[in-house]
Amino acid sequence: TDLGVYNYSTGGAQWNLKFIDNTRNSSTIEKYRDYKYEYDSSLKLSLEQPLLKGFGKAITMAKIDLAKVQSEVDENKFEQKLLQLVGATIQLYWKLYGAQQIYKSWENSLNIAEDSLKDIEIRALGGKIAKTEFMESQSSIYVRRGELHNAKSKVVEAQNQLMTLLNILVSDNKNIQLIATDNPFGNYDRILESDEYIKMALEKWPEYKIAKKTVEKERIQVKYAQNQLLPQLNIIGTVSTNSLETEYDKALTKVMDDEFLSWSIGVKISIPFPVNVQAKSGLLIAKMRAKQAEIELDALKKSLSNSINS
Repeated sequence: TDLGVYNYSTGGAQWNLKFIDNTRNSSTIEKYRDYKYEYDSSLKLSLEQPLLKGFGKAITMAKIDLAKVQSEVDENKFEQKLLQLVGATIQLYWKLYGAQQIYKSWENSLNIAEDSLKDIEIRALGGKIAKTEFMESQSSIYVRRGELHNAKSKVVEAQNQLMTLLNILVSDNKNIQLIATDNPFGNYDRILESDEYIKMALEKWPEYKIAKKTVEKERIQVKYAQNQLLPQLNIIGTVSTNSLETEYDKALTKVMDDEFLSWSIGVKISIPFPVNVQAKSGLLIAKMRAKQAEIELDALKKSLSNSINS
């Protein structure tokens, strides 16, 4: 029976605690001994500590740190998608508001023109004005009716796009009319300096935060790749206690004594020859990815600054 536990320390050391319990029976035992079974038990603690490759908290926790950074990247991507959806919704809302205001404007203009046409017709029949003025007024009404129809189609288009965002089927809700009531010109935020807007954007803009986390992730990869290029130099130590008895209970009891204590210590060295091509290539790729991520972060920052200052 073998039972054991093992774990890693943050410094890179691996320890292993194992309990071994054996029950032996053989023809030799039965022939030369006055008992049938021998019980062999041992408790062994092993420790292996890297000194070069695999040494240090940063290397041991590299995969965990990468997972944490990736989790933050995924959260920022979700936030980015959410903001895009909110932005699209706001844009469509103001599009609907503008279309409705234009429709009302053309509707009022048409009503005024139609009311004026009656007076112009009477004056033209009485010879007070030329008939061409009456015809021009009629023509302007036709133009207004065309613009009103076009404005109506813009309202319907904006409303349908909003209903799509709301996951509402237009054909099943033909009687629904969305009315934008908020006035975009009602409230104005205090206008700040461009540097303040840039600072706010860099703190909250998900795309920039994703780029920063990408740089952080690639730098972790570079540190890990640099460490993997080092030779392996590990200190190995073991401590164990053993017992051999003809009775099972005695074997378990004596395994906890230090009467038969044994220990060993050594060094394990592994040096790739002539070179670790795989580790060297991995380091080169990691450095290139880190440099690319830094360039993209800098370009994103400059693009944001230029956009705000435009």
